[in-house]
Amino acid sequence: TAAAGGRYIRAQPLLLLLLGIALIGGMGAEGFDRLKEAHFIRDIGFPSVGDFQPVMWFGAFSLVGMAFGFFGVGRLRKRFEQQGTAGIARLLFSAEAVVIAGLLAFALTRSAAVAIAALLTIFLVRRLQGPLWSIWVNQQITDSSVRATVLSMTGQADAIGQAGGGPVLGAIGNAWGIRAALTTGALVLTPALGLY
Repeated sequence: TAAAGGRYIRAQPLLLLLLGIALIGGMGAEGFDRLKEAHFIRDIGFPSVGDFQPVMWFGAFSLVGMAFGFFGVGRLRKRFEQQGTAGIARLLFSAEAVVIAGLLAFALTRSAAVAIAALLTIFLVRRLQGPLWSIWVNQQITDSSVRATVLSMTGQADAIGQAGGGPVLGAIGNAWGIRAALTTGALVLTPALGLY
């Protein structure tokens, strides 16, 4: 089954590009996914609102992100499901550009308000990217006998990117600080724009 899925992907140049995008996405996202809390605690700090502890702030960020996902993404996804390949590619290109800009703003700001706005923007756009990505990949798979395998391979490309990129970004963070690791993670994503 894996060999059949591999042959199918090799015969579809667009699926090869999608694997490359998934690999790059995994590499670049790992820094943000692992270091965002440490960046807030060590580099930025939290607004002085009541007696909120860091765990309460992170819980509030997650709740807002879930609310975005529940109310906003469902509506947006329905509008975009009928888009063709080119339309979804443009949407994903734009979403990736917004994520990169948000990651850079998050990495480089010293303002808690800017960091929170960037963080919530990244959460929202990423929640939109997931369904769009699934739609786009599924549009490319016309043979249902390899659909699950091809979907699994795109997921594995993301996981390999995370496993390969995480230690490198961690080493950069240890040597030059969390801001440097987050900035590098954002810049690692830029080749995905060319693939889109």
